[in-house]
Amino acid sequence: MGLQGAPNRLYRNRGDGRFEDVTEASGLADLSPYFSLGAVWSDIDDDGDLDLLIANDSTPNHLMLNLGDGTFEDIGLRSGLAANADGRFQASMGVDVADFNNDGLLDVYATHFASDYSTLYRNRGELSFLDVSTMAQIVQPEWLLVSWGTRFVDLDHDGWKDLVHSNGHVYPFLQTAGWAEQYGQPLSVYLNRGDETFRDVSRDLGEDALEPTVSRGVAFGEYDNDGDTDFAVANLDGKPQLFRNDFATANHWVMFRLRGTAGNRDAIGARLTLETGGLTQLWEIKRADSIYSASDPRAHFGLGGESTVKRLQVRWPGGRTEEFKDLTADTHYLIEEGKGLAKEFP
Repeated sequence: MGLQGAPNRLYRNRGDGRFEDVTEASGLADLSPYFSLGAVWSDIDDDGDLDLLIANDSTPNHLMLNLGDGTFEDIGLRSGLAANADGRFQASMGVDVADFNNDGLLDVYATHFASDYSTLYRNRGELSFLDVSTMAQIVQPEWLLVSWGTRFVDLDHDGWKDLVHSNGHVYPFLQTAGWAEQYGQPLSVYLNRGDETFRDVSRDLGEDALEPTVSRGVAFGEYDNDGDTDFAVANLDGKPQLFRNDFATANHWVMFRLRGTAGNRDAIGARLTLETGGLTQLWEIKRADSIYSASDPRAHFGLGGESTVKRLQVRWPGGRTEEFKDLTADTHYLIEEGKGLAKEFP
């Protein structure tokens, strides 16, 4: 309270090792100076260019729609992402974008401050989003938490993206206050049931995950290359934590590393559409996500009981599309733009 917001800045990579400040030219300078924290690039409207979602603390979130000519239009209020279902602006911090219900549309999750809930927005198409947090059954566990780094990630390989986020308060006096709100807080993990609801499994993850920490950023990656997604947590005034995924499951998985040739080398912005027996999944390649974090850019898919990928389509930055069929599960693949697909391991 009483603090002034600050403007954001956009720097365009010129491709010659230098960056150009295009804040004015892009239209971002027209935004009100809010309290921006998390930001993620994503092709929200599936038109081949990246839009920008900005999470703002106690002020309206921005959805900057890429108009394709170097400029952006803020449609946060019109899209429904600026506020929650009550029309109230929340203390947005971490944010991620993915297709949690496998309907081919990208949804949004934003983490928030205590005495509130983190918000799941379902994409209804035509750039319209609905706050479905209550229907998804994730509201009540959130009420005392101050939540930060987050991501949609399929932890149990069933083909449905789960939710993970870190927690930790900002008021040190809570260490001795005796309040219900605690300074150190455990992780939150919600498993996707596949029916647009989630199950809170935070208390089933072992004593390490239950340890109260003052956590902030979370980076997700496949550090041991065993097929599942692990994550590292940065803690304030404490040691960082590396959590290895040991979910016991017979479900299959597949992972893809993309290497761009015509565009950026990590293929940031590429979109992968994967089909198995009865499920179609979507994934976008990105590094920066949520808040204070950069994650493994490889695309990970859980396949459930399917041992073969029926079809994979890759849409590269720039518009080139490639298709691959009948891929073996439980394999890491490398796809080079215009040069095909090869097994990396095993």
